[in-house]
Amino acid sequence: MKQFLKYAKRLFLIVKTNIFYIIWFFIYFNYSLTFSFPFFRENTLLFCAIIYAISLTVALGAGDIIFRLLEGARPLETKREKEYLTPIFEEVYQNAKEIYSDLPKIKLYIVDSLTVNAVAIGNHTIAVTQGAMETLTADELSGVIAHEISHVYYGDTKAVIVNTIGNGIFTILSVIVKLIVRGMEFIAMTLESHILQAVFNFIRLILEIWLFCMLWLGSFILSFNSRGNEFKADKFAYEVGYGEQLTQALYIIQKMSLGQQMKIVAKMQSSHPRTSKRIGRLEDLTDRDFE
Repeated sequence: MKQFLKYAKRLFLIVKTNIFYIIWFFIYFNYSLTFSFPFFRENTLLFCAIIYAISLTVALGAGDIIFRLLEGARPLETKREKEYLTPIFEEVYQNAKEIYSDLPKIKLYIVDSLTVNAVAIGNHTIAVTQGAMETLTADELSGVIAHEISHVYYGDTKAVIVNTIGNGIFTILSVIVKLIVRGMEFIAMTLESHILQAVFNFIRLILEIWLFCMLWLGSFILSFNSRGNEFKADKFAYEVGYGEQLTQALYIIQKMSLGQQMKIVAKMQSSHPRTSKRIGRLEDLTDRDFE
């Protein structure tokens, strides 16, 4: 019973903090159902459910392996990597574990990139770039790692996997439907039927517009959810004792990004809030401790 309640709590946290991801996944499922209906009339729902279930099972089960490969993450191999990064990670993890006792096991990996970054991957992985290891101090790294641990704890990475699968299946089915429409257009051209050509051209235009709107709307919604998760992860880092360290790391990241201008659409689609806004919220939390 205790174990069941533990998993129920984790599931509730994932749904609560990633509600827009969950909603959008069901929208993907609904439209995948719509797309496949003309070709699988009798068992459409069952067909889509099986495809989604298999895809999600594979992705969630092997998510760490798949996304490590995609991110280029590898185990710590050099003596310097092990002696420098491992103690930092272990200290942050244990401190977080004391407050969040149901924190799952997490492994630390590294990415051979000069970009100053860290990322939570799959279900149990955090990857730090070489650029972050070389640029940030041990304290600053601890703040960044605490932030990434939050993404694993709250299941943000699972939500990303779920929607990656939903988006992938939706995209594949969209391509199939577009190919079918183009095939119909070709047949109409072969038959030299101007009326059929006009009809299928109109269908293809409507389909293109609809897909464009769907993908952009999805991008805005998921980005909104992701930005909320970033603030939540910053607060998590603060709660486990690394607010000041993360703040200093964000100042470094902000300085490195000076001069980069983002258009309004790009800002709306960005998965991260403004760095200055994140710093401001962390400093507000810190200031309250001294009041």
